[in-house]
Amino acid sequence: MPSMHRYSDETERLANDIMRVALDRLRMDVPLDGPQTPELLAQRAGDTITAGGLGGDAALRLWTDVLAPATMSVDHPRYVAFIPGAPTEVSTLFDLLVAASALYGGSWLESSGAVYVEGRDTAGGGQHDAGRRAHGEGRARIRNRKRRGTDDQGEAFVR
Repeated sequence: MPSMHRYSDETERLANDIMRVALDRLRMDVPLDGPQTPELLAQRAGDTITAGGLGGDAALRLWTDVLAPATMSVDHPRYVAFIPGAPTEVSTLFDLLVAASALYGGSWLESSGAVYVEGRDTAGGGQHDAGRRAHGEGRARIRNRKRRGTDDQGEAFVR
């Protein structure tokens, strides 16, 4: 059995299939789709977590045939209930790139580039480096906790 952490010929084929589906989705008129009942999804999707796994082909078919149609597209013009963002085709492609890069943007140490971009703020006419500010604030919190001997909620801990 090939390693799941190696990019093989099978991975290349699946990647091409997934890219085809993603690009087709970007090119199409956005589907509104809609929710399905848990019973219908259980009947149509079946067990999605198995000891042997589904495999990439089966997971992609499950997504395209069952799960995607049961998921409302928030970029549809008639979808106005919640507006988490207004993705463009280009921003969606960059989301794909970021997801493929396996980033952790939780701290400056692991992802200073991503934290820098996410933390740019133009409020008030000036630009502020929120990542550096957050990193400095994080160090100050750690220093203060050590001095106090408590965590952020005031609970004592053993030094």
